[in-house]
Amino acid sequence: VMIEFGDNMGVKVGDEYVIVTPRVLSTGHEKTEETGLLLVREVQQDFSFAKIIYANPKPVVGDQLKEVPRMGAELSLYAELVSGGYDVEGDLVLGLRGVSSRGFYSFRPAFGIEIPLAQAFAYSRMPIIMYFGAELANLYLGRLQVTPFAAAGFGGTVPLSSDTGESFYLSQAGIKGQLSVSYLLGRDTKVFATAGFAKWFGLAYEEDGFGGLFFGGGITFKN
Repeated sequence: VMIEFGDNMGVKVGDEYVIVTPRVLSTGHEKTEETGLLLVREVQQDFSFAKIIYANPKPVVGDQLKEVPRMGAELSLYAELVSGGYDVEGDLVLGLRGVSSRGFYSFRPAFGIEIPLAQAFAYSRMPIIMYFGAELANLYLGRLQVTPFAAAGFGGTVPLSSDTGESFYLSQAGIKGQLSVSYLLGRDTKVFATAGFAKWFGLAYEEDGFGGLFFGGGITFKN
């Protein structure tokens, strides 16, 4: 759909607008309802084009819009089960990922932090992996969103026991790639499932390395 304001009104790619529809109650009072959600995909000087994420009823010419206030980031909490490690059958990885949303539509940069729990329990030291990457080509299918993602990063490890005599050290470097399918539950929340491959190489000790196919899922909060 086309909306009648653009760069001259401060609109950015990735902005969201709700369709607002007035409804007269039986008491005679007027109530405004949100009946749809639009995602801006292209901005011109005086107008913009937006993707319909959902709408009921369908949008018509003259519908009124209200901007959804966002900070411009999506935060995701997730868990992934990785198939292999140095001498363990698999690893459960907990993670937090942030994605830049304002100013981006299909390609969106991201940053994340992960903790592989099996590594921590097996060797009494806590690895923390940080990675930088991007959502490469978001495909919006209504409330469904299909997202290829690729990243590279490094990890550092903190000993959990003072008996080892070790201190913090750089422990991993590697890459990960995945495909996620998410579903928008409401205006501000998505759930998603993920499948992919990750490989983290041990830098100081061979047993710090792990990786393989992984499957997971999580929840995203749009801020």
